[in-house]
Amino acid sequence: MMVRTLLGSPRNSKYSCRGGPMWPLAASRPGRPHGGAPTITGHIPLSPVLSGILAWCAGQIGRNHARATHRVAPTFILCWFLGAIVTAFVLSCGGPSQERPTGGAVKSSSEGPPARIISMAPSITEVVFAMGLGDRVVGVSDFCDYPPEARKKPKIGGLVNPNMEAIVSLDPDLVIALPNVTHESLFRTLRHLGIRVLELPNDTLGDLFGTIRAIGKATSSEAAAEEMVRRLETKFDEVHRKVALAPRRRVMFVVGIEPLFVAGSGTFIDELITIAGGENIAGDSISKYPQIGIESVIARAPDVILYTSLNFELTPEQEAEAKKLWSVYPSLPAVREGRIRGLEADYVTLAGPRLEMGVEQIARAIHPEAFEQRGQGAE
Repeated sequence: MMVRTLLGSPRNSKYSCRGGPMWPLAASRPGRPHGGAPTITGHIPLSPVLSGILAWCAGQIGRNHARATHRVAPTFILCWFLGAIVTAFVLSCGGPSQERPTGGAVKSSSEGPPARIISMAPSITEVVFAMGLGDRVVGVSDFCDYPPEARKKPKIGGLVNPNMEAIVSLDPDLVIALPNVTHESLFRTLRHLGIRVLELPNDTLGDLFGTIRAIGKATSSEAAAEEMVRRLETKFDEVHRKVALAPRRRVMFVVGIEPLFVAGSGTFIDELITIAGGENIAGDSISKYPQIGIESVIARAPDVILYTSLNFELTPEQEAEAKKLWSVYPSLPAVREGRIRGLEADYVTLAGPRLEMGVEQIARAIHPEAFEQRGQGAE
């Protein structure tokens, strides 16, 4: 038994544990505050810290786990144990922070725009390169693999275990990271060394726009930042207009199987579903990525079930496997109508410029009829 989660790319790095199919769907004990209908239970937010730990687990397990294996390996048990501890710790701490100056000098303030940038997350790396700042990047995380040029940059460690020595040795004048309470000591040390640190969240589309603009301001690239925001907003408006007259379909966006996790409220995925003419069945969740039982899925009756290449490879064989997984629940409208659709993970699960393509992929999956006159799917 394994768990696949929304943590990165389909290449055993940023997000997922790659392996065989996951059976069966986990069931949770439903509550009934909504007119007797079961509600989502077992809310477990996937914090940046937990994301990092599960990404590390992916690396450990993915190297040795055969695709057909279904046993619970000791390493996997350790991963979940660590995840539970860190999640509890994160929940007990305050929310994410932005840049917090300390007594240390700030190189970029006195020497102009930063010339040596380190990105500590794949989504940030994509933004920085898309703004034309790739030549200034001197280091990236182990999981930064897009654009291809990013793979050639020196590595500074993973999401959960950044290497202080590697970072300092690259002599950066700007480090950009996701908020992470377990990295506060690292960030504090970097600031005392005179290195500017930006902590930029990426949970929502508002966060993404704020991150783009903050990076633009920090690098004196405001025009490029505004152009990126404009392109994203234009695409979102275009897609929304395209499906405006289509019936709103109930959508379940699967981010983890066995147990079943879905995208909930307070996430950019939830917002993309709305833009694309759907209604997220977990839009009333308390946490961002709640665990949901099959009773709740049946009660909420999704018209469309979306999964990504994190869960199954997007090949004809794996698409058939995904449909087979859900075929045991024929009462679900998505199963009856054959609306179980796969998406490219990197287009829809990383808050970055490629959401311009991802939002159309989601809309085409929910309302293919609205795009029949526009050729094939988004690139």
